[in-house]
Amino acid sequence: MVRQTKILLCEILNMDKVQRHRRYFLEPLKALIRFCDKYGIDDIEEMEQADENRFYLYLNKESEIIKKQASKIVEFARRTLFLTDSETNWRACIWYMERFQFDKSRINASSPVKSLSFINIYEKENRWYLQLYAKYLVGISDLSLSNIRNTICFISQFLKYLDGQSKKVTELEIQDIADYVSVLNESDIKYSTFNRHITHMHTFLQFLKMKNIEVLKFYPERFLKKGFPEHNERSVPEKTIAHLIKELPAFPEHLQLMYLILFCTGIRKSEVCTIKSGAFYSQGNENWMRIYQSKMRREKVIPVPSLLVELVNDYEKKYGIKNGGEYLFKNKKGGAFNGQTFSNQMIRECKVRGIACGDYIFRAHDYRHNLATSMYGNGVSIQGVRDYLGHSSENMTKQYIDFMPERIVSAEDKYFSKNQSFKLKGAEDDER
Repeated sequence: MVRQTKILLCEILNMDKVQRHRRYFLEPLKALIRFCDKYGIDDIEEMEQADENRFYLYLNKESEIIKKQASKIVEFARRTLFLTDSETNWRACIWYMERFQFDKSRINASSPVKSLSFINIYEKENRWYLQLYAKYLVGISDLSLSNIRNTICFISQFLKYLDGQSKKVTELEIQDIADYVSVLNESDIKYSTFNRHITHMHTFLQFLKMKNIEVLKFYPERFLKKGFPEHNERSVPEKTIAHLIKELPAFPEHLQLMYLILFCTGIRKSEVCTIKSGAFYSQGNENWMRIYQSKMRREKVIPVPSLLVELVNDYEKKYGIKNGGEYLFKNKKGGAFNGQTFSNQMIRECKVRGIACGDYIFRAHDYRHNLATSMYGNGVSIQGVRDYLGHSSENMTKQYIDFMPERIVSAEDKYFSKNQSFKLKGAEDDER
């Protein structure tokens, strides 16, 4: 604890803040050190959630300033110690991703994963097994950080269930798996999400076996569900689009351009937010946009309207955005625009102007449904739509194509025009 105290004090004293602002860190830190000393906590990084909650109660007699800074000082201490330790503390309850160097293909710049948390798992042995698995995913696998976080969430839910049963992973029996499956069955989740719970649990246990940890072997096929994807109509109505475009000139300029790109191309929100300068260009009579698809981990070039290229070029000139890899839309620190911030700002602007889409106001992803439906309705094959959207399977693409009565009528007319002599069964008998 003495070593950690010195590290935290040095970090505070080196802050680029005036003395009175440092006091907002020093006083709460003093309270945190006193608390750890009183309750025998040797490592702040490994503080349990129960310890953290007890710390907040411990501060009841302190000043309001210290109470307000309580959660901040715990976060500050955890992060500082994790990032500055000479060796990575894999047992830390929260890992901060800044410590590691990741390939850009593993990071969604518009919504970066800043930390991985294990603090909600109370059984220390189970937590350590998950941390071992997370260490493998972070350091050895090539999964994106978003996928790693999702994987940890699925397994954490299983381990939290075991907390409630006072069970360790090494004590699992097949009945425990069956009981957990029953709990999942009672929850309102789709069959695909249910299957992900099962497969993540199985893969986790398989990993532990590879690490020579004795755990139950079970066959996921026994529990997996069969089903068909439910299709949800998510295309944005033309009336809503018309209303939004009519009001668009009153929106902030960056939102105007971001929306037009979304509307014209149907790319993902994260892709809109991470467009680089120089991504829009013309070659002869053709106009293109170059994007990086983080989900597919590849760069792609797609056709765009000439007017959109002109609008982007004007925007770059107006704001001095140089063609050297700068983000077209930036956050306050110059990084990629945050995807959630884009959605929040669009919702706020739409709300002010009474723009809504049924029971919600704005969802960027729905414009991918509009584009897919439009492309398919105009004769583009499923394979062509899949390639444009960047899907790994045609089944996924089919979920993006919404109900099209025009196409059904057209198909009927085409069929019956080729089958003029078609008669219903029994019609000949009636004629007799």
